[in-house]
Amino acid sequence: MKKLNVILVMFMLVFGGTLLFAQQKGRGQKANMGKFIKVKKSLTVQEKIDLLHLREEEKLARDVYLYAFDKYGLKIFQNISSSEQRHADKILEILEVGSRLA
Repeated sequence: MKKLNVILVMFMLVFGGTLLFAQQKGRGQKANMGKFIKVKKSLTVQEKIDLLHLREEEKLARDVYLYAFDKYGLKIFQNISSSEQRHADKILEILEVGSRLA
């Protein structure tokens, strides 16, 4: 039971923080999570700051899930940490493409 509580708290912290950030930046728009972003213009300074912040959140989530995998040995945590790494990599790609267009 204690193990499940720890897992649920970790999930709520990571997922809740990401949703809060998305709500603040979404300004009422619906999230378009199923599509890849194609950068067609250079990024503004604020967009770069937001993307860097989002990338740090993805890396933190990855680290939390890696810790959970090390501690509990459940494969699901390893799988989720891999997804978080892919997210961080994609954000970096967007930052690089947006910077080259400047």
